[in-house]
Amino acid sequence: MSVFGFKGIGPKKESALIENGYDTVEKLQSADFYDIMHLPGWGYMTTCSLWVILGREIEYPNMIEIMESTPGNVTIENKIIKPWKEYKKDKAFVEGPHDYKNQRTTVWSFPDRGDWAS
Repeated sequence: MSVFGFKGIGPKKESALIENGYDTVEKLQSADFYDIMHLPGWGYMTTCSLWVILGREIEYPNMIEIMESTPGNVTIENKIIKPWKEYKKDKAFVEGPHDYKNQRTTVWSFPDRGDWAS
C-alpha cells in the first residue's frame, strides 16, 4: 500500500524515500533535490517528476570554474568526474606544446550572422 500515493512513484522508490527519513510530504517539501536524486533507484528524471508533483522548482547549482588545480572529484548531477591527472595517472598522454599558454577567456565574434540569429 502506498504511503504517498504519488502518480509515477512506485513502491521501491517510495521505500527508498521512507528508509532515508523522507516519510512525510513536509520532509519532502524541505528536501534537497540532489539528496533525493542520489537515493537508491532514483535519478534525475524521477526526482524532476517528484518536484513537479510537489509543486517545487528545481534549484540548479551555480556554475563553477574547474581548473587543473581544483582538488578532488567534481560531481555534475549524478556523475563523478575525476581530475584529469588522476584519471590518466597510469596512462600515457601527450602534453601540449612547451610554449602553450592556457586561455582563461575566449571572445566570439559573428559580424555576419545571417538570418539564423535574431
